[in-house]
Amino acid sequence: MQDRVCAELARAAFEAELHPFLWMFVSISMHAPAPTDWHSGTYETQLHDRSGGVTDNGMDQLTKTLKKFAHRCATETVKRVPAAPERVVQRNTNTRIDTTTLTSQLPSGTVMKTQPRSEPKKWKPTGDYFPWVVGALWTLIVTGASGFSAFPAVIIGCIEIAFFVYNKLLAQNANTPALPERMSRDLIELWDNCLKYSPDGAADFLSGWFYDAPLEAITKQDLQEFLAWGSCSTTWDLLTDSSKLKINAVYGLFELRLEHRFPERQAGQEPLPCMRFSIEPMEYKHKPTSYYWVCSFFLGLAGKAGMHSQGFSRHRSRALNYWIRIPETEEARARTPIVFVHGIGVGLAMYLQLIKALVANDCPVVCIELPFISSTLGAHDVPSIRDQVQSVDALCTRWGFTKAVFVGHSYGSVMLSWMAQHLPQRVAGMAFIDPVVLMLNLKNVLYNFLYKKAGTKGVADIIGTELGVNIALRRNFWWYRNILWASDLQRHALPTVVCLSEHDEIGPALAVEKHIAQHSAACADKRETSCVQSYMMQGATHGGFLFDAVMLQKLSARISQLYSSIPAPSAAAAVRLRKHRVLRSLVSKLRRSKPQQESLDLRLS
Repeated sequence: MQDRVCAELARAAFEAELHPFLWMFVSISMHAPAPTDWHSGTYETQLHDRSGGVTDNGMDQLTKTLKKFAHRCATETVKRVPAAPERVVQRNTNTRIDTTTLTSQLPSGTVMKTQPRSEPKKWKPTGDYFPWVVGALWTLIVTGASGFSAFPAVIIGCIEIAFFVYNKLLAQNANTPALPERMSRDLIELWDNCLKYSPDGAADFLSGWFYDAPLEAITKQDLQEFLAWGSCSTTWDLLTDSSKLKINAVYGLFELRLEHRFPERQAGQEPLPCMRFSIEPMEYKHKPTSYYWVCSFFLGLAGKAGMHSQGFSRHRSRALNYWIRIPETEEARARTPIVFVHGIGVGLAMYLQLIKALVANDCPVVCIELPFISSTLGAHDVPSIRDQVQSVDALCTRWGFTKAVFVGHSYGSVMLSWMAQHLPQRVAGMAFIDPVVLMLNLKNVLYNFLYKKAGTKGVADIIGTELGVNIALRRNFWWYRNILWASDLQRHALPTVVCLSEHDEIGPALAVEKHIAQHSAACADKRETSCVQSYMMQGATHGGFLFDAVMLQKLSARISQLYSSIPAPSAAAAVRLRKHRVLRSLVSKLRRSKPQQESLDLRLS
């Protein structure tokens, strides 16, 4: 196409006798001398024949020169165009921010929470008042049983006051922002993925974190503050000079991806409200002691009884407690184990039916306990990511598991994300149920759980406002370490099914489904097979399968389908597993027969 245009332009110039001027323009533009004899008769003779027509030699000379000029223009234009995003997002370890820098930038106190003004709503009862109603009824029952003596009520009142003071002090201690976990991804790669993997567009992703403010309303300073929090869990003013350079590189990426230049904040203009939950003041709603009696004692005992009845035994692996069930037959013991991680609520008690369905696969089953999100009294310490991943690795080593199929619901999907990113060699497959880690770059999960007004979240009105849960979410939930994309699973070739609830009121189920569909299409373009599939539970809400037997049956069947598609462990692995269990049996017998050799036995195990 370019050659034809150059030839036509040369012929038109000769026919209009404008070729001398064209020669001069091209020569000056290319900083090259024009033909010295362009105005002489000799040069004219070379270009024209005796009849005045254009010679082939003259035409060829001018055409070739025009081609060189066009090529030079294209080359110079490419040099002036900013680098393509694909070049921008190449890995560069210098964009990571080390722990020492993160510590020096940590805010000494919280920043003011800013939210758009909204009209005051009329008071209406919510689920969060239910524990207080139960507590009042409990007090009346005890008072009535004592002949309506005031003594029991006074004792209960004193206990509640002391418990309130204890929680208040605990909340004040947790109010100081926690030291953030070090970013495991490249900074540019992380934010470029956030922009690229937004089903409704990069502008929609960014606006969401500013309470859906239009892109035009976001200033340069607003975006810098947001990026300082999102990358370092701090404010722009506290960043070191080196950190500001790295954040400004991300800022440039945003302008490039969005094709939008953010305006400077005008004098007197208020900062635009945005969500920065990890450095905002701690928020929770105090619960009476009766709430913890129900969750920790009654439901806790019911959960333990249910696990024991299914053949599970309780153990500890470093920072985590877990339950394990080993099948009776040797063939079943050699199968790939299933590791289940529960979500926010009251622990494993609500998942007994799902666990029963997992046991039906006739394989070893492990259920991990997360007490800090289970409304457990006194369980407020959240182990680090490293400690939790190492705990899972240690339990696999202890029982001789080479790989396992991981199943996680809601918050439990965070553990699955860590395993996929940091310990993929332990993963045979994954089943996400109502995941909160996929498309975590969108505002949905954190806004719906932490910012949405009470009375609209169902069970989250009760459990989501508990102090321990808020310490886990507001001070120990590092979104940039938890976030996961389908490409991460594809990179490690991890067979995965993502089970979504159609009417999920917390996670962006439809956006996740769209993301997986786009990933599958991209894999098809590369002639690859996507290892990530989605399964939509029609008509379901977040965690709704726990209360619907038909839905639970379908979900269990889909997980079993994934499990059956995963190749069984090799014969060599089965032999190693058998030897490992024989050794454990011998060590156990030695412990029972020779207590004095306990230290030696511990080293052997």
